[in-house]
Amino acid sequence: MLRQNKALGMMGMGIVAVAALLGGSRVEIDESPTDDYYLGLDYALLILIVYSLIFIPLEKLFGRLKRSVFRDGWQLDATYFFISTVLVQLTTYLTLKPAFVLFS
Repeated sequence: MLRQNKALGMMGMGIVAVAALLGGSRVEIDESPTDDYYLGLDYALLILIVYSLIFIPLEKLFGRLKRSVFRDGWQLDATYFFISTVLVQLTTYLTLKPAFVLFS
């Protein structure tokens, strides 16, 4: 909301308002999901936020080159980050699923 262009802030507030009007956290789920696997994008976003909170200040304090955070090629870096996060989750699932089947 501090930016001159208020479009993103208004969009975020609108999405939150629609979610609250649709029931928010009080929406009842008819049945629980039967699948025990999912694409953990919530985990990927959490790790991205934690990494950003750690490494952006370190880069600003100790970086040899003075660059902006969103330099050329940041989209490719984000793509690599999300692909590697999903591949780690997939590898973990494919490794642990046979163990769960055998030992449960």
